[in-house]
Amino acid sequence: MVTVYDRVSKAVCDAMKNNFFPILLSGDHSTAGATIAGIKMAKPKSKLGVIWIDAHADLHTPYTTPSGNLHGMPLAISINKDNQECAVHEVDETTVKHWDSLKNIGKIAPKVLPEDIVFISLRDYEKEEKHLIEKYDMKVISTKEVRNKGAENIVRAVLRYLSDCTDIYISFDVDSLDASISKGTGTPVSNGLKEREAEDLISKFMQNRKVCCFEITEVNPTLDKENLMAEIAFNIMQRSVNVLMMS
Repeated sequence: MVTVYDRVSKAVCDAMKNNFFPILLSGDHSTAGATIAGIKMAKPKSKLGVIWIDAHADLHTPYTTPSGNLHGMPLAISINKDNQECAVHEVDETTVKHWDSLKNIGKIAPKVLPEDIVFISLRDYEKEEKHLIEKYDMKVISTKEVRNKGAENIVRAVLRYLSDCTDIYISFDVDSLDASISKGTGTPVSNGLKEREAEDLISKFMQNRKVCCFEITEVNPTLDKENLMAEIAFNIMQRSVNVLMMS
């Protein structure tokens, strides 16, 4: 995985240094840590904000993970936290070495401050992740809040919250969508966003010039039904690209 992180971070870094706007389609969310690393490699002095549109917090570490899946860890990698106070595992030396390598990709750690992360539609996470969210007072916006206030008000509030950041990365996991429409992903969760809500949020965020990178992740063709999930992801990406082209 360290090799994957090296390659992805370098690709993102090179794109940004050549004045391109990286749009990533990733198989699972583990590579988001590499995307964030690439942004920081391209802009090491930037104060990076992260808009994490996802049903899951992805704040686990090798010490806390219930599954061992790296796609549950990219934000912990990016904020350089082990969360050993909530440890449930003994971690072997080899794992620690690889974990430390991932956290230090680009020789910048942490790459993001916990308070510069905004979760949207977060609704399925473990107590170990909750510990970090509460410890660092990380901002969480529920699906209900999006629905009650509307996309425009949410976007305005999030951008105001991240106003000190010089750059913003948007990561969109398709499982942020409601389980009724996000069947083509590995971990669907009920009470999620509607397709139009996600489209409206992302397209409005993309109008902001601080947004420097956009990633769509966790579309799994082997689980998809009649290509529905892929088409939804494509529609969201297409609308986002259209916004970029007009800005």
